[in-house]
Amino acid sequence: IMGILNYSEASSFRLIARADETEVIPGQEVTISLNLSDIDMGEHGINVVEGYLKYEDSFFSAMEMVDKNDWKVTYNNKNGKFLTSKIIEGIKEEQEILLIKLKVNCKKSHQTMVST
Repeated sequence: IMGILNYSEASSFRLIARADETEVIPGQEVTISLNLSDIDMGEHGINVVEGYLKYEDSFFSAMEMVDKNDWKVTYNNKNGKFLTSKIIEGIKEEQEILLIKLKVNCKKSHQTMVST
């Protein structure tokens, strides 16, 4: 249902997506938290994450991105590309950077699994 791609020219990190629900019904909202962890980016840490968000338009009727912990997101809804940045210092410890809120289309008539 959703794919997230990340890229970095620096050392390494993990971008983890966690959904607050694993099964949803029509009209319900599911929130996906994006977290950085296992950050090995040198003394300056990481302050930019770029990726693509892909989801089925017929399944979700709305999408909203919410900034977390001083991270700012820019989203291009034409190609699904997002860029999150933290203008102040980079981080070296695990941190939530973004919430993605998706609303299940009311026209769906059965319970469905959400995969992150």
